[in-house]
Amino acid sequence: MKILPKVILAFLFVFSIWTSAISRVRFVPMEDLPALADFVIAGKVLDATSRWDQRGVTINTDYTISVEENIVGLTPPKIVMSFAGGTVDGKTITVSETPVLEIGKTYILFAYEGKKYSVPVVGHEQGVFQIVYDTATGQNLIVDYNWYRIEMTQERKVIRGALTELDAKGALISPNVETKEKGSSGSKPVVKDAQGREIPQECGVFEKPKTRQHGAPMKKSEFIDFIKAQAHNKRVQNGEPREGS
Repeated sequence: MKILPKVILAFLFVFSIWTSAISRVRFVPMEDLPALADFVIAGKVLDATSRWDQRGVTINTDYTISVEENIVGLTPPKIVMSFAGGTVDGKTITVSETPVLEIGKTYILFAYEGKKYSVPVVGHEQGVFQIVYDTATGQNLIVDYNWYRIEMTQERKVIRGALTELDAKGALISPNVETKEKGSSGSKPVVKDAQGREIPQECGVFEKPKTRQHGAPMKKSEFIDFIKAQAHNKRVQNGEPREGS
């Protein structure tokens, strides 16, 4: 059997990541995230290591995470989650809509089990939330991957609300004018190979809300209670036994 050159194998592997993203990356309503995840944790990133795969055709980044709380499901105290993309020996493979976690930051992750996923969180960026300490209120608040604050409306609907940032004093503030949304949730994924060349694509995959609502900022404890309630409701709908029964 003829052996394909490494560069062709790399292209085919990255293309497979892109086609997988097309089938999975879509807009996921907040209330659906717990039901789609195999487990949900709050955890702090301790380490990040990028490596070539065993065939030497693509790069993955392994994140070591200290689990601070099992919100849905049960995991060991320390886990490793591998995401497509990274940089090794000056070569970078990039898959857009793929989260890049920061060492020392604490996240809430809606995660998949096993090694079959190139991005092991629900909806790629949509399954990653950061716990941020707000010095103005003295509370741990929640922002999504693109720093939209998680809020609750008067109708008690949990939403991605105001675009925020930390000021010099560590307070979570919202700019007066949102000129554009961070990230590219309304666009198609951009995939680049190890040489930095973009792989052409044909269609977008997200259905972005056309208007952005606002509500009251949710504290960490409130967001976790929301996740647990949604997971419980799903179990009841499926006729599954309650946890601990």
